[in-house]
Amino acid sequence: MTFVVIEEFFAEGIVAPSLSMMTATCPRGQDGNLMGLYMIITSLAILIPSYAMGTIVNESDSPQKIMTVLTFSIVPCFLSASICYFISGFDYAKRMTIMKEERIQGLA
Repeated sequence: MTFVVIEEFFAEGIVAPSLSMMTATCPRGQDGNLMGLYMIITSLAILIPSYAMGTIVNESDSPQKIMTVLTFSIVPCFLSASICYFISGFDYAKRMTIMKEERIQGLA
């Protein structure tokens, strides 16, 4: 239960900023495609680890084994996702600067 609370606290808060960053920088008219792709990837990211953990862990296993499996299935994913999110912030800032300059040139 602790891991669920930690996951909800740290991971679910980045969904809205991620979606707004993606839709702001995607080509015009591609918002629907982007949301569909995001939903497919999110569903697969939930389904595949759940299936893998279901094959590794049984209800008869010790709590220590369950905690170990959950730790090693959650921590690397969140660390790699946080690095990707951090790096994408730089690209987002660059794209938003370019879009701002294009708007200014369009108004001039």
